[in-house]
Amino acid sequence: MLHHVIAGKELKCYFHSHPQIPNVPNWSVDGIISHAKVNHTKPTDQHQESRKAILKSHADLAFRQKNYDCAAKVYDLTRGPTAVLYANKSICRLLMGDGEGALSDGDAE
Repeated sequence: MLHHVIAGKELKCYFHSHPQIPNVPNWSVDGIISHAKVNHTKPTDQHQESRKAILKSHADLAFRQKNYDCAAKVYDLTRGPTAVLYANKSICRLLMGDGEGALSDGDAE
């Protein structure tokens, strides 16, 4: 489940910046990976929407903490991005000094 959402260095960014997800009992990098392997199933539409909402709230938290790089990565992890997510990611890039990336995300969708 989570391996669809988080991979590689994004996992460390996500793990260190956010509170534990309730259905992941071992809140560590290895625990998250283990949970993802055990729970490898195709998510339902309802699950996808729930995951998107959780990720957006975590990205919003990173943004409020001025961790723009992490926020942009987590916004990027959501599937089926919306205009709001593109706008949020664009703001993160702008605040990191990446005007070209901000413009690109602002023009997306």
